[in-house]
Amino acid sequence: MLFKVGEVSKKIGMSIRALHHYDEIGLLSPLHRSNAGYRLYSLEDLMQLQKIKSLQQLGFSLEEIQSAIKIHKPETSLLSVLQKHLEKLSHEIKQQQVLIQRLQLLQYTLVQSEQPSVELLYESLKETIMYEKYFTTEQLNKLAERRNQIGEDAIKAVEQEWRETFDKFKKLYEAKKPASCPEAQILAKRSEEMIDQFTGGNSAIRKSIEHMYEVEGGDRVSKGGLIVDKATFAYFMEACDLVKKK
Repeated sequence: MLFKVGEVSKKIGMSIRALHHYDEIGLLSPLHRSNAGYRLYSLEDLMQLQKIKSLQQLGFSLEEIQSAIKIHKPETSLLSVLQKHLEKLSHEIKQQQVLIQRLQLLQYTLVQSEQPSVELLYESLKETIMYEKYFTTEQLNKLAERRNQIGEDAIKAVEQEWRETFDKFKKLYEAKKPASCPEAQILAKRSEEMIDQFTGGNSAIRKSIEHMYEVEGGDRVSKGGLIVDKATFAYFMEACDLVKKK
């Protein structure tokens, strides 16, 4: 079955001029012509066009696509290109899911307050921007996936345990117990386990978290109603460093 250029243009929403340009530069030149000399596109031509558009979506220029198609490597087959295109789209969808979760968090925050203040909005925005400063898009995606895997009930339980843990750290600090004392070390070991649970054992995400806490401070980063003063947070970090050295 053959299709006229006008029909193809209308069906896929691509201009006739663009299709002619592809022909002129030798990127997509239909072998068939009508009696009047008009271009006729076959199923193979449409498959080639899909490959071209997918490669463009992957960031290839028309010149690079020309070179890739001429070589006829397995990685430039339509099947291979479609796989890469699907992976890219899946990644973009995950990015959007992360954005949705952030907006839902902001929405929830605002709903809890009958008259949200400007300060509340500022803090919500700063929190969103702060996380983008310290985490790559890939890391944020992994954290979002991890959150989905753990589930909201488990997350709430861990948040409660964090509050209880820091209350205990604060009491040990105020009692002038050294970070190396058995009580602090037991708490620090459990804290390390919770961090691993949150990050899924991803060392790169852990480093990003540590860097964020180091720069911003525990009182700035902590969430879920957890407020940690700088002195207690420094004590907590010292105890965790000792655990990691063992």
